[in-house]
Formats: sequence, C-alpha cells, structure tokens
Amino acid sequence: MRYKNHIKQIIIVASIFMFFAIAIFLLADRVMMSGFSMVEKQDYETKMTVLQNAIKSEKESLKGQNLDWTVWDDSYSFVSDKNQEYIDVNVNPEMLSNLKIDYFAVLDKSLNVVFIQAHDKEGKEVREIVDEELVTKIKESAKYFEDNNKAETDTSEFFYNLNNVPVLTTVSYVLKSDSSGPPAGYMLMGEFFSEDRVKGLSERNSLSLSVSDIKSLETKSPEVAKELKQNDMYFQYEADKAYGNYLIKDFDDQAIGVFTSTFERRVNQTAQNTKYFFLISIYVVIFIAMVVTIFILTRLEASRRKQFEGEVKYQTLFAENAIPMFLIQMDKNLYMEKIIEINKAAVALFKFKKGLSEALDPTRIFNGTDRLTLKEFMRNLATEGTANIQGTIILDENAKTTAEIGGRLIKIGEESFLLLSVKDLAERISYEQKLKDYATNLEKVNTLMVGRELKMVELKSKLNGQSGDIDDMVTSSGIPSMQTPTIPEDLNQRVTSYYPETSSQAEAITQGDETEAQKDSVEEPAIKESNNNSNEIDSGNDSSQINASNPVDAISQENDASHVDTNLTDSNSINSNQDNI
Repeated sequence: MRYKNHIKQIIIVASIFMFFAIAIFLLADRVMMSGFSMVEKQDYETKMTVLQNAIKSEKESLKGQNLDWTVWDDSYSFVSDKNQEYIDVNVNPEMLSNLKIDYFAVLDKSLNVVFIQAHDKEGKEVREIVDEELVTKIKESAKYFEDNNKAETDTSEFFYNLNNVPVLTTVSYVLKSDSSGPPAGYMLMGEFFSEDRVKGLSERNSLSLSVSDIKSLETKSPEVAKELKQNDMYFQYEADKAYGNYLIKDFDDQAIGVFTSTFERRVNQTAQNTKYFFLISIYVVIFIAMVVTIFILTRLEASRRKQFEGEVKYQTLFAENAIPMFLIQMDKNLYMEKIIEINKAAVALFKFKKGLSEALDPTRIFNGTDRLTLKEFMRNLATEGTANIQGTIILDENAKTTAEIGGRLIKIGEESFLLLSVKDLAERISYEQKLKDYATNLEKVNTLMVGRELKMVELKSKLNGQSGDIDDMVTSSGIPSMQTPTIPEDLNQRVTSYYPETSSQAEAITQGDETEAQKDSVEEPAIKESNNNSNEIDSGNDSSQINASNPVDAISQENDASHVDTNLTDSNSINSNQDNI
C-alpha cells in the first residue's frame, strides 16, 4: 500500500512538473524565438539595405557618367551637326567596356536617334544594328523624362523591363558646358542586369544575389509575388536558409522584376541550439526538482507518519495514564477557559458519566479548594510555570477526598494550555497511618528486646567474672537465695545403714580437708554448666525474636523467654546448691 502511494505521488509530481516544463518551454520558445527572429530579420534587413544602397550606388555612378557627357559643348554640337570627328575621337569601340555600361544613346528633341552604341546578346558592341525593342525602350525613357522633369539640369534614373531583363537607365538633357541651353536633345546610358552584372554586384557587396522577372516569380512563388505587391521587401524562411526579395519597379511604378538575396540562417541555427539547450536544461532542472520534491515529500510523509504515531502514542499515554489528567485551554490573561482533554482516570475519579462534555468547566476540578490556596496556585503558575497544591476536593455530592493537584503551563505559539494532574491521596494517607502504627509497635518491641538483652549481657558478665559464692550471683541476678540445709549428726549412720557401699564416702565428707577438696572439684563443673545453660537460653531467645511475625507475638515470646530464663536460672541455682551440699 505504501509502495502504491509512492508511485501515485511520483506520477502526480511528474505530471505537474511536466506540465510546468512544457508551459515554460512554450513560453520561453515563443519569447526567445521571437527575439531571435527579430534579430535575424534585422540582420536580413541590414543586408537588404546593403542591396538597396548598392543599387542606389549603381544609379549614382551611372548618373555621374552621363552628366560628364551631357554637359559638354562637344556633345551639344554633335546633336546638331552629327559630326564624325566626335564619334571617332570620343566614342571608340571600347567605350562601353571602359564605362561599364551596356548602351550609349543620343536623341534629338524629336526623340530621333542621333547615335546609339550597345552590346548585342553575345555581349559584343554594335553601332548600327540595334534591337528595335531596345530603341523603343530608349525613346519611351526619353519621353518619360520629358514629361516628368521641369528643370533643364534634371536627371532621371529608373528601371525598365527589356526581354524579361531589368535594365537600369539614366536620362539627361544635352547642354552646353556652362549648363546653359536650350537643351539640344537627350543622352541616355543603361546597364543590363544580367547574371554577370548581378554576380559582380554580389561580390562587391558580399551578397548572394539573383534577379528574376515578375512573371517568372508569379509562376514560381505566387505568395511571394502577392506579398511584394503590397511591400517592396519580403522575407521567406526555410529550415536552413532565408530569402530576401526586393521588388524592382519601372518609371510607371509597375513591377518588372525581383532581386533575391539568399542568407544562411546562422542566427536561426544559434536560436535552435539555444532552444534545445534551454529545453534540455529545463528538463534537467525539472527532473532534479522532481527528485528533490519526491524526496522531500517522502521525508515529510515519514515525518508526518512519525508525528502521527507519536501523537497516537502520546494520546494513548495520556488517555491510559493511571493519574487523572486534564488539558485546559487558557486565555491571554491565564484564566482557565475550558477543558479540552481528559483521560480515563479523570473520568473515573470525578465520575463523569458523559466524559468530556460533562467536564468542560475547569472550576469543577477545584471544587472544595479554598480561594486562598487556589489563588496561590494560579500565582505560582503565572510566575514559575508550575504549581502544586494539596487539599480536600469534592468529587460528587456524596464523596470527597484529599488530593494533590499539580499543573504545568504550556505555550504553543500565542496559545497557552494548562496540563493538570490530580493525585488521590486518601489511599496513600491510609497506608502512611498503617506504617506509622507499625513503626510504633516495632519501637515498643525493640525497647523490650533491648532491655532484655542488656540484662542478659549483665548476667553473663557476672557469671564469667564470678569471684564470690553462688548465693551472691543468684542474689545479684534477681533469683531468691536458698539457705543451706542443716546436716544431721547421725547422717553417716543413716547413710551407712541405707547404703553400705557409700560409707567410705560419707567418712570422707565429714573430714575437713576432704570436704574442702570435694567442694572445689564440684564447684568448677557447676559454673561451666551454668554458662552452658545461659548460652542455650540466649539462642532460644534469639530464635524467638526472629520468628515473631508481629509485635504482639514478639511480646508473647519475650514473656515466655523471660519465664524460661527465670526457671532455668532457678533450676541451675538449686542444682548448684545441691552439688555443694
């Protein structure tokens, strides 16, 4: 189940990150590619500006050459007299190549050809046989110039279409060297924009140019032709190349051809590489973020699980604790608001039949406690964070007990809680009283036993250090003394008559020295026997002290031992007296 949850989390997180990755990529691609496209277009526009400037430069160059020939007295005179000397001296066969033009024409004011020299289709110079269509275009150009220029010093440069080839021409009035007139006629120079001329133009301006007529373009690329009718410049893009198209118009503002410049899309290639690198970077970052997120989620889940287990554990410990406990919510002034948690022991002690719903009032716990004690409790709680009181509390209408109430103030953020414990001291007080009574009885038994022992020690010391007679020892031990019986005078005769075998002993007893020796021999065993009896009594008394299971039995055994000691002492004393006798 946990494995399935992890798989679900991974799928959800991966989906979210994938969605954001795609959204970021699309947005970045749009913004970034738009920026690169703008840069690329600006680059192409700059290069097309170079093309425009190159065409403009061609026009200016052609115009300058034409003015050198038109504002000249020799040219002015040639229009009128058509002298051969002018042609032989100035218009040599290599003139077109030297001037880098394709034709040179002089017309009078009636648009009649005075002189014309041009390249034929093979690129050779011809003077007499010239293409009629070229002558027509030259006359149309002069006519256009006449109709659209007011000043005599004006010039015009424009394109026209000649057999699907754009031709650049310049037209000027033929004037005197001082630029005075009236104009004698028209002088025109032109350039055919064939492949060779376009190639030279490309090399001079570092461009890749091609030229095509408008009809071919309409057939080949109708969309480009349509766009060029609205704008003079249009770019079309392929995967690795771009094409800049520049429209050529004639003097009537009609489209006649197109200059096309081909560009390598290096900026676009850089943009694509940047885009792919950015995409890879996004996915790498997203992948790392996804792994980190999954790791964090896993740790959080483990932490939440531990926290949950800890909460369950502590809730269980709180609920199952043998000590009655309450968790009370406090207000900002540390007044008890309500009880939010109680355990089973508290329910049992206070006999809450409905559980927590019946114990919402915290004052119910302190019922029976005097106000001063409760006030001291709250003061200690506010100042020290902990407080303890002991007193009588009322559990219900029929029961009360002595209890110890302890509290600890707990702050979580801005909230304050009071953890309260109530210990029922009635049973403990009962046990303490029993222990006190038992200690009193033990003290009494100990006093009796110690007194008896002291007496026994005193008796033993007197027996061991005996230096007087037995009567003195017996008297000192508290046993009544016995008087020595009187020996009848006819004792020997009585003994002899009854016990003949002991007559010799009776005689020995009557003798003084023998009587004293007999007395010494008997006295020493008697003392030893008395000591042995005392030791036996001590061991008996010790065993009786150990076997006493309670104070009453101990006192009974003590009395029995005293009687035994007294009897034994009396018996030993009598035996000793008899032995002495």
